[in-house]
Amino acid sequence: MGIQADQHDLDLAGMEIRVEKEMASNPRRIDALRTEVWMPTALDETVRTRLEKGARHCPVHNSIDVDIDAPIVFHWPEP
Repeated sequence: MGIQADQHDLDLAGMEIRVEKEMASNPRRIDALRTEVWMPTALDETVRTRLEKGARHCPVHNSIDVDIDAPIVFHWPEP
């Protein structure tokens, strides 16, 4: 997402992110990583889509095992 922001000269200052981990047992492992992102600025739909796609396809997200539930929910302010 940072790469997309840099490419479009967007300031992400004030963005807040919360990640919640859910554990499973037998074997003990991470079952889910649920992420919520609060964006500081209202942006047009095209830019929002680019940023969200960037977050969902970043190297870190792509490195999470497919068996781990890892949704990302964005919260955008009203324009």
